Amino acid sequence: MPRSPVFAALAGSRPPVPNAASLGRADSGKEQHVTIVLVPRLGAQARYARIEKIATQLPREREPMDERQFVEQCGAVPEQLAEVEEFARRFGLVILESSVPRRFVRVSGTTEQIEKAFQVELLEYEHLGVRFMSHDGQISLPVELHEAVEAVLGLDTRPVRRPLVSAEPASLQPMLPSEVAEAYRFPAGARGARETIAIVLPGGGLDEDDLREYFHMIRSPLPKVTMVEVMGEKNQPASVADVTLVRDVFFRGVTVTKQNIQAFSAGMNTVEASMDVELVGSFAPEAHILVLISPDNFEGNYHVLTSAITDPHRPSVISCSWSSHEDQYPASVIRCMETVFETAALCGITVCFSSGDDGDGSLWYQQPISVHYPSASRYVLGCGGTSLRRAAHGFVETAWEDKLSGQRLASGGGFSQKVKRPSWQADAVGTETGRGVPDVAGKADIGGGYEIVARGLRFSMGGTSAAAPMWASLSLLLNEKLGTRAGFFAPLLYTDAFRNATHGILKGNNGKYHAGPGWNPVAGWGSPRGEALLKALS
Repeated sequence: MPRSPVFAALAGSRPPVPNAASLGRADSGKEQHVTIVLVPRLGAQARYARIEKIATQLPREREPMDERQFVEQCGAVPEQLAEVEEFARRFGLVILESSVPRRFVRVSGTTEQIEKAFQVELLEYEHLGVRFMSHDGQISLPVELHEAVEAVLGLDTRPVRRPLVSAEPASLQPMLPSEVAEAYRFPAGARGARETIAIVLPGGGLDEDDLREYFHMIRSPLPKVTMVEVMGEKNQPASVADVTLVRDVFFRGVTVTKQNIQAFSAGMNTVEASMDVELVGSFAPEAHILVLISPDNFEGNYHVLTSAITDPHRPSVISCSWSSHEDQYPASVIRCMETVFETAALCGITVCFSSGDDGDGSLWYQQPISVHYPSASRYVLGCGGTSLRRAAHGFVETAWEDKLSGQRLASGGGFSQKVKRPSWQADAVGTETGRGVPDVAGKADIGGGYEIVARGLRFSMGGTSAAAPMWASLSLLLNEKLGTRAGFFAPLLYTDAFRNATHGILKGNNGKYHAGPGWNPVAGWGSPRGEALLKALS
């Protein structure tokens, strides 16, 4: 008879205590899905050494991995994957899917089986009408699997995206993407031809009729859009009533309450999806846009990002307009996600994340104060916000802020307590030891923002959720002009050769931090000077 395995805790797998009402134990007979993420074949030190080399190279000097190299170096070790599958079978779990390139084994089982396999107690919670599951204490695995397993996802299903709350009316006229492209001097003649971008969405959906109306409105061709549903998540646009609520909150003074927050959140998901695709299709009209939709939790985040990286259309840019405070992420999840972003950098993929809309992390009463992740990842381009307005002789730009019923929104920024400062930030952030956020910034005004169409309604939107797809679109145009992938170019922005590639933001603050000369934790290096950035990358 085989001996019972010896279990040990998986480092960093203890979840934060949920800020929610406990509903007690999860139903013992309920089916649960769990993803076991394996480490890449290429070790952490070797990956980091390659990233350090990339950080000093111009795009034409780099050699991005091809598909075969990616599987051989960034994929899982097949023998270790087989060991994880055997562990799952031993505890009666059903293997739903496994992948060497994406480094996972996804399993299902009853709550009782999952608890026994991972040595946890699963608990149900509810917050503002949303039910989710978490667990008390760390996840455990047989000791022989610890070298192979990086994280276990799916035992904590709390939502990652957080909605805004309520707003005051705004009266400024929206700006067209073409005006913003002019202000930022996007490369002349570039349209994103032969480029593919992945827009990843946790939850929500997109109404294709909105795209037809929007691009007809701005007199631009309808871009090629491909929907990809991840983990069975369907493209489900919010109702007209839900999007109407979003519009009324932002521009008619309606308040978000416990009774309507779920409708508001659903409406925001569709508004953000619409804004992302409409902005990218405006800035880069000839690009192929992949829209990947997944569940809104850590497991969904992993699957949607790895699906984007390994998609057969081979996107050169990933745009992401969602985040949460980094203290909401277990250490093992951040460790797992950092590996995902490393592999994107090794493949020559530019990943753009919004830095959040609550300034230094305190403006929404967050305790303890923390920056947003994944914009705090060392391997993404963290995108903060600016206020870009028309002036008599062009445009004026300051750090972004808006008011929501007396509550302030501002460009997310600060210093990570979870992610160490990368080498390329050493001179910029002084004595701080954590990753400084953001790297760059772009137009984020809500009043006087970008006019969008969502479920047939037209209104102005913004936030750092608009800055990320703007920078992602610019990255596509740079790729087209360069004839190669700009890839992970964030480290280059910290070098003297790129001082003229951005426009520094000198006025404004996000709470604790102030804009000013050089890099700052409000707007980073500032907004783009597209032609100058192209010249520097060349």
